Amino acid sequence: MRVLLIVNPSSGRGKTKKLLPQLKELLANHSVHSLEYVESRSQDDLVELAASATKDGYDVVTAVGGDGTIHYVLTGIVKTLIQEKNNKKTALGIIPLGRGNDIARTLKIPTDPKTACEILLAGKRQLTDVAYTGKNFYIGVAGVGFDSEATKLANETKLKGGWLPAVFVYGYSVLRALIRYKAKKVKITYDGGIYEGKIMLAAISNGQAYGGGMFITPIAEVNDGLLDICILKEMSKIKLIINFPKVLRGTHLGHPYIEYIRTKKAEVESIENTLELYGDGEYLEETPLKIEILKHCLPVIIP
Repeated sequence: MRVLLIVNPSSGRGKTKKLLPQLKELLANHSVHSLEYVESRSQDDLVELAASATKDGYDVVTAVGGDGTIHYVLTGIVKTLIQEKNNKKTALGIIPLGRGNDIARTLKIPTDPKTACEILLAGKRQLTDVAYTGKNFYIGVAGVGFDSEATKLANETKLKGGWLPAVFVYGYSVLRALIRYKAKKVKITYDGGIYEGKIMLAAISNGQAYGGGMFITPIAEVNDGLLDICILKEMSKIKLIINFPKVLRGTHLGHPYIEYIRTKKAEVESIENTLELYGDGEYLEETPLKIEILKHCLPVIIP
């Protein structure tokens, strides 16, 4: 088995680089035919390294870092699997050493390095869905509305480099985003229906959580061939703040201001100004959007 670990040295506030010697020690005694490491220099480099390894026929290409690292590595893998018709030989491996680790959370991959390494080398391959916009791929959650504005603020905030957990940084950013946010009028077309109205946010998901453990689409499954859409309708900011803890627990689906949809594809149009789509914690593109699910297009190593 040929395994490549693509290490993002800046991920997790530099935690990944510090833990690299430990990872090498943990993996050293396993009977792997070929185990190689490479450090990335940029987001584009992550994509290119993953694409090159997939073309070269590695059995597992592993993202060592956070959700952003996983996002760019899987982009390189999936693009190449589709272009090269490599028959899904190359699987995505994950050692989650970022801050939020929401993709790993959905896939039930623990953040303990020792356990994650054991799963990487002894886990099972699962064919997983990936969402596709026509330009970008993502495996977790993407959103438009105040949650995307909060993600942008969370990525920029000085607190990001501190000791606070990701969910607190994101929660703080949500409060900042809410101060200036006004509900946006959108049109969302999905299999068999249309939603049109003002929203606080719309999450279009393959995974379950974002923001460091906020289960916005708690019943989503990464291999069911469906997108889960959670729409939070226009509501007062006070009501939103009061009900926000339900999102952390994933108990918000029965709320009267929630519309929950499952579909194979979706189109999102903003009736007023364009909206930004953030997916896997990264900026992707602006509305209008067409998003579809690519069923079982990516093998992933899971417990």
